[in-house]
Amino acid sequence: MSLERTGYGAGARELPDRPNVLRVVLGEGDPRRGGDVVLLEAGLDDLLPELVPDAVERCFAAGAIDVWTAPVQMKKGRPGILVSALARPEAEAAVARALLEHTSTLGVRVADLRRYELEREHREVTVEGHTVRVKLGLLDGRVVNVAPEHDDCARVSDATGRPVKQVWAEALAMAQGLHGRPR
Repeated sequence: MSLERTGYGAGARELPDRPNVLRVVLGEGDPRRGGDVVLLEAGLDDLLPELVPDAVERCFAAGAIDVWTAPVQMKKGRPGILVSALARPEAEAAVARALLEHTSTLGVRVADLRRYELEREHREVTVEGHTVRVKLGLLDGRVVNVAPEHDDCARVSDATGRPVKQVWAEALAMAQGLHGRPR
């Protein structure tokens, strides 16, 4: 936070267990900091692998920002899967519930984290008459990341018969010109 002002005040009432004072801090937070997040994880060594994508989708539906899996070695040398979900604190309980209901875990680990995020803007470009959404990542108002939406590129690929990678590359090239346009 960038501190702008600090103020102090004392009340007239006498409190036996504490001083009757107040401190107020006024400031502005770092716009790149996205805020607090929680990491929820469950290690699984007895879940059918076919059920993992369903559990991942349930976590997203419960409010997870991101969900990923990784192969891990569990106790007694068993192969397993680590399911990790990132969520805002207000979605923590719902995401934990999704993991508990839709996996074989008996418990979910939770860790509080902070996260920095780029400001995001969405634009659109046209590839062979089809709209492709493009996500711009900005840092201090400067574009530092440009990414066409893969699902849109796949849809255009299906409609035109062109490979997805060509549609993606063309959308990216067209999006490069969006940097200087007013927001």
